Amino acid sequence: MKLNVLLLVMTSLFFSCIKGPEAEWIYGTWFEKLDGGEIEFKKGGTVFWFGKKGSFSFEKNKAILCMPRCKDGELKVKVGGDTFRFDYDIHKGEPRPDSWTMSFENVGEMSKTHVIQGKKTSALYLSSKREGTPYVLKNVTRFDKGLFKYNNITSGGTVNGKMVAGVWSEGSFLFRYNQSSKKWDDISPSSTSLGILGGLHYGRNVILNTGLTSNKFSLDVGATWAKFPKISDLIGGKTGDDPTFLNKMAFQIASDQVEDGGDWSKPRPYRLYSVNLNQSKAKWKKAYDFPSDIQTDQYFLNLYTSEKVGDIYVFANPLKSNKRDSSLKTRMFRSQDKGLSFEEIAMPEFGNMGQAKAYDKGIVVVGWKREGDKNRFSLGKFHSETLSWNMIPLERDIYSWYTRGEEIFVYNWRNGLDRLNEDGSLMPAHYFEEAKDNNFQSNSISFIGDGIFFCSLTIWKINE
Repeated sequence: MKLNVLLLVMTSLFFSCIKGPEAEWIYGTWFEKLDGGEIEFKKGGTVFWFGKKGSFSFEKNKAILCMPRCKDGELKVKVGGDTFRFDYDIHKGEPRPDSWTMSFENVGEMSKTHVIQGKKTSALYLSSKREGTPYVLKNVTRFDKGLFKYNNITSGGTVNGKMVAGVWSEGSFLFRYNQSSKKWDDISPSSTSLGILGGLHYGRNVILNTGLTSNKFSLDVGATWAKFPKISDLIGGKTGDDPTFLNKMAFQIASDQVEDGGDWSKPRPYRLYSVNLNQSKAKWKKAYDFPSDIQTDQYFLNLYTSEKVGDIYVFANPLKSNKRDSSLKTRMFRSQDKGLSFEEIAMPEFGNMGQAKAYDKGIVVVGWKREGDKNRFSLGKFHSETLSWNMIPLERDIYSWYTRGEEIFVYNWRNGLDRLNEDGSLMPAHYFEEAKDNNFQSNSISFIGDGIFFCSLTIWKINE
């Protein structure tokens, strides 16, 4: 054992002494994109690292197996007692790049975290031009206290009155915003940081983490976690957990299962299942049988809830592959008694249904109808009390849209957020002309509670 350790150390020292190829494009000043600050590499091996003088050297890349190929060398930087390592390519004959992602590694080629400019990070996003650094946007407030340096919200919700969000940075994690300290606190289930990659679901009172190995839920905003009951324990098969919440109850639609070797093309009925997560030994049970004329060979069912009004909505969408009846249209059902009974609601004349989202009065649906050689798009707002639809014409299909109260917002993918008017026109609501494309992420919008968050390099809250 001692001999093996000695050989490993000697091999590491041997490779660290081998000079690597020179990458001339690295020389000069680089500007960190988010907070500003400079890194300057000078010929001869001197570096000025955010105001501190240090040294750097080009060394042989020690990686043995790389996909698709190993980098040409490893840059080793020593500043103030700290050592930074990152791979590089020579890029011989190519101009100096506008951007550089400096990814830190340790001796074992694994990602390593450093504290830089007061925040943890395993990478730096650099620009060869001073313009645009530091990253300053108008009418927003930086909202990343307690997080790593670079961040992006992947999901979010308001649970028990507290704001929670899935945040991608050095991995995918779950955070709760602490209103007192004005910072984010990590509430990820223990030993399941990788499991967060499986998906996060939010209800008014529930957080569900569908992990890679097991699912866990919390009713106290991440303070404690419990194992989420598997619906497959009741209905069999390999049905995964993909529930919708109403207060502390979870609901899921599933079709009857087929035994091994059975005929999956045979029409099968759909059923609604529910589980009360507030019970000590929560178990799924059947709540409702959908009508016999809604079968798996004709329809696919989508389930939604509006926790503001207490409704459950189910949309039966005709299958494109349906050969029995091509004249089938989308049907809508509503329950006001937690799925024990449903009434059918008359739908607008949608030829096809797109996204649906809850709002303060009921549910909003985007749909379209074929007219000649074009699709006519519209948005329907269903009012739960009056059982009426308010139809808004759309000039085009909308993909990234959000509800807040009774408002509808549309993200136009050009760093701008528009408000949808009742006549179908779009009015600019919030624009980010200073936002630049970056090599870390695509700019994105998130609505959590009443707050609107713009993610670009890190998280910003829009000032309204």
